[in-house]
Amino acid sequence: MKLALMLRPEDKDRWVLARQIGVNHAIVSLSSVLDKITRDEYLDTLRQIKATYEESGLTIAGVESHPVAAEKIKLGVPGRDEEIANYCAVIEALGKVGIPMCCYNFKLMGDDIQSLVREFGKQDKIFFVHLRDVQGTRERFRETFHDNGPTDMAEMLRLYHEVGFLGPIRPYHAPTLADESNQRPGYAMQGKVFAIGYMKGIAEALNISVI
Repeated sequence: MKLALMLRPEDKDRWVLARQIGVNHAIVSLSSVLDKITRDEYLDTLRQIKATYEESGLTIAGVESHPVAAEKIKLGVPGRDEEIANYCAVIEALGKVGIPMCCYNFKLMGDDIQSLVREFGKQDKIFFVHLRDVQGTRERFRETFHDNGPTDMAEMLRLYHEVGFLGPIRPYHAPTLADESNQRPGYAMQGKVFAIGYMKGIAEALNISVI
């Protein structure tokens, strides 16, 4: 498995911290970058971004897809046709892709998350894993620390290993701790440091290799 964190291009101070705690892989969110350029420029832009991460000792293990608002389509302003073409290209590519395994989402839907990991894992359709936990119901829930939610996280990591998952796994959201800014709830770094240490400890106890 590849231990990863969400690291945006503009958060270079977090890149340093990630390397200090033994994280070598980044899941990157590029919506703020790619939204400003044409589709023809995507490849060159991605190459430049990839090189920048690698200079810092990080390998891009995945690109997080956050939907854009499609304002040009809604308003009929210049760029509308290109935005429609982008959506069409995404739809055409859907059959080639897998899913990020967000166990907390499936869990709140009432699904058996262990069965889902086996089902999608055996099809080699889990492309990366969001590891976090929630307490409550889909109508009213709260996110927990990684070690005190109702899900057996050690069993989940063992199961990902069992189905042969070798992709990136990241802690996703973590609670904001004392003396941290809550400007981006869930994305402060102290909770991430705790989560990475917890995940590394489980992996070592289960003899699961993480890189």
